[in-house]
Amino acid sequence: MSNPELENESYNLSDMVYEKLISAVISGKFAVNSKLPPEIELARQIDVSRPILRIALQRLRDDGILKSRRGSGNFIIRQPHQTVLQMVQLSQIPDIQNCFKFRIGVEGESAFYAAINRDNAFLEKINRALSGLDDAALNNISGVDADFDFHMNIAQASGNPYFVSSLAAIRDQFIFGISVTHNLSLRRTKKRLSLVGAEHQAIGEAIARSDPEQARLAMRQHLEHARRRLFEGDLVESYSEERPGS
Repeated sequence: MSNPELENESYNLSDMVYEKLISAVISGKFAVNSKLPPEIELARQIDVSRPILRIALQRLRDDGILKSRRGSGNFIIRQPHQTVLQMVQLSQIPDIQNCFKFRIGVEGESAFYAAINRDNAFLEKINRALSGLDDAALNNISGVDADFDFHMNIAQASGNPYFVSSLAAIRDQFIFGISVTHNLSLRRTKKRLSLVGAEHQAIGEAIARSDPEQARLAMRQHLEHARRRLFEGDLVESYSEERPGS
């Protein structure tokens, strides 16, 4: 039988190692294309066991920051922008990531059932939220409220109150996570912003044409991309440079 206390201790230790490694990557201690020290040496430096280190390393792989090359070791392939730490404390990054992972499972299914239960009244609400997101992008402002409305309307359209209550229960974490990713998105190029809009549109269109499998896939892909956008380094110094006519 598993021991919850030991599992929680392992999880907390892996969080600590994950934060240390993320900090080292953001600061440039581990530069892009550089190789991490061997696991046994890295574990010694951080003063943790190799199994705990491996949990943290796997999370970095999931985030698209680290890549293992057979016979060569672990290499840094992406460096999050320093701006990330102006918007969120290092210790908050694991919570944001875990919230996105939870949402991938729950909201993928809510989109699936929203497409099965296709309802014109809810479609109107979903499209209204999409319009709000488009307006926010055009005006270079954060569309956090419209984003939450979009996802909540889909949960309600599923016809399952447990999807609705699950989303309502994590509303604060939801708002915080998407606030960070939206604010980062405002510093990205117009092309990148259009990709985010296309992700939302793909979900709405799949629901509208009663395609549950595609609705689930589009939602899961959107949330996975949103999770990874926290670590993308392609920020522009001034968003005004990207505005038409500037």
